[in-house]
Amino acid sequence: MTILRSALSSGSNFMRDGNNKFYSNVQWETYALYPAGVTIQQNYFGVDTCLGNMSFILKGNAALTTNGNGNNYVAGNVIIDGQGARKWVEFTGGTGNNFYVGGNFTVKNFTPFAETGVGNTNVHLRNLFITGTDTVGTFYCTTGDVSNSSFNGNFKLIADSNQTYALNYSSFLGANNLFQSGNLEFHDNKFGQNGIGSTILRTSYNEGGSFLMRDGLNKFFGNVQWETYALYPGSTTIQQNYYGADSCSGNMSFILKGNSYLTTNGNGNNYVAGNVVIDGQGARKWVQFTGGAGNTFNVGGNFTVKNFSPAAESGVGHTNVYLRNLFVAGTDTVGTFYCITGDINNSIFHGNFKLIADSIYIFALANSSFLGADNYFQSGSLDVQNNKMGQTNLGTTILKTAQNGGGLIYMRDGNNKFFGDVQWLAIAPPTGSTYFQQTFYGPDSCLGNLTVSAEGAASVNFAGNNLYIGKGLSLQNNGSGTIVHDNGSSAIYFIGADTANYSYSGSGAVPSLRNIGISRQGGLRLLSPLTCSGLILTRGIILSSSSNPMQLTNGAVVTGGGDSSYVDGALVKTGNTAFTFPLGENNVYAPISITAPALSTDVFKAQYFKTNPGIVYDSTQHDASLNHISRSEYWLLDRTNGTSTPKVTLSWNANRSGPVDMMNDLRIARWDGTAWKDEGNGNISGTNDEGTIQSLNNISNFSPLQ
Repeated sequence: MTILRSALSSGSNFMRDGNNKFYSNVQWETYALYPAGVTIQQNYFGVDTCLGNMSFILKGNAALTTNGNGNNYVAGNVIIDGQGARKWVEFTGGTGNNFYVGGNFTVKNFTPFAETGVGNTNVHLRNLFITGTDTVGTFYCTTGDVSNSSFNGNFKLIADSNQTYALNYSSFLGANNLFQSGNLEFHDNKFGQNGIGSTILRTSYNEGGSFLMRDGLNKFFGNVQWETYALYPGSTTIQQNYYGADSCSGNMSFILKGNSYLTTNGNGNNYVAGNVVIDGQGARKWVQFTGGAGNTFNVGGNFTVKNFSPAAESGVGHTNVYLRNLFVAGTDTVGTFYCITGDINNSIFHGNFKLIADSIYIFALANSSFLGADNYFQSGSLDVQNNKMGQTNLGTTILKTAQNGGGLIYMRDGNNKFFGDVQWLAIAPPTGSTYFQQTFYGPDSCLGNLTVSAEGAASVNFAGNNLYIGKGLSLQNNGSGTIVHDNGSSAIYFIGADTANYSYSGSGAVPSLRNIGISRQGGLRLLSPLTCSGLILTRGIILSSSSNPMQLTNGAVVTGGGDSSYVDGALVKTGNTAFTFPLGENNVYAPISITAPALSTDVFKAQYFKTNPGIVYDSTQHDASLNHISRSEYWLLDRTNGTSTPKVTLSWNANRSGPVDMMNDLRIARWDGTAWKDEGNGNISGTNDEGTIQSLNNISNFSPLQ
């Protein structure tokens, strides 16, 4: 072994060499007691070659600079020994200056502390190429950079200052690596090994100030973990892919300690083959996937949020969440975001998603898919449009506005498709209000059950576009607001196959709905009275009852109706316009009509029975002018409010009513409690197979008719 040593206790001294060839091992040793110093300036005069191992023993106030002159080569190992303190180490690099190591590159005996009185102790590793795969060890330093270098062993570097440590154009191909500084900047690097180990990137500095961790154009072969820590009023912001897109073949984690922020997805198409985890470390944090044209973040595994809480770090203000152009393939539960406000746009999640924004600001959900079975979104104001949510026949998506401050809050939506059940929950305190405008931006489709609930001073308006419901509708109003649908050009449609249910509950005002459409094979069963001003009968039957009738307001219009779509049960009509009740039973359509009542407050109730009236009302008892009473069907018509005496028109159809031989001999008959009375034939139209007949006179007593 050749030993080269400098030892002096005062002054600044040098140990310079160059153009030397060492055939065996060589060891450089320095010693200087502060304020004295010794600097090794290897290859100062030219290139060195070593066919053995090369060691640098840095005792006392010593520094190492090398690789500043030509292509240097060590066939064996290189060892840098800090002798119990951190030291200045500089592989200068530059054009044409490289340092090649055929064996391992090892750092040892560095500690977090410099020699007493010594200032900056930087580490600059440039154009340094290591073949060996043994662990490098741990550098401790103030700041510096690693550039255009390659290491095949595990690498660890800790810079404990608020300065920027840079990692650029380098490969750190050990399975486990750690880089820590107050500020970190790294781009165009390769880290880790496929399937094993983790690379940790950490900013950790307690001084006040704003710090950054920026990267881009990096490739991580194994797992990567970003860690930040900043004590308020200090802060740390991760700016991932700041310089360009990243790719990760393993899992990617973000550990946000203290007053920390995450921004990413601002540059190119980023890809993580495994899982992404964002850990809020017990508080809510600013999380921003910036998105924008040409910028995407693709996750092949799961996307998980954990350890977020409703409270921010002490003293920290806005903690928003923006998730844009984020596409997640995994199906595990996402977790719960807590934030102030933000948006999710043009993104896809397959796991259950939960987000709570506790402010009066608008949180927007747009152009995205939330395909977990159970999802929950809450904010002071919600804006929801062009989304897909939930799973068919599984789970529930909840959209909720809840804010305790005064003021007018909105929940607007439109052009959404909900595959499972949906709950819209609007809550407002007495000093404020919430106005829920469903279908504000366009039609909605809910393939499951829809529940709409208003609490406090909240109101709900099924706004300007159609709403399609695949199963049931439940309306709940326990507040001082209203639930209304007041746009005559739109409707609430019940679609699908099975029988749907409608119900209403609560202590507040009864819902007021404009148009109801039935295009559902199984029809709609009323578990509560349903009131509307327009009825569209395309397919399916409305199943009502005396206690839960279908109710139509003054001026109501009925469109459609036939053997496949009608009201089976009680139908109540209020108003002073002529009206045809679209009734039926047992797959037959059997309308009954009245002429216009006198007052807009007059109320009539009708129901059709496809059964022999003689079972209840003796068909042998009738006026002499009547030949016989039909055994096929009858109607109930009752006046429940007012004094109007309209004329009544009944219908017949050979398939349901039986054959008619002499149409002009038909009469309307009314049961008066003891016998069937002849109400005459005031007008008749149609054929023996199908037609209508009107009573001769106005009817003042109402009872079973046929």
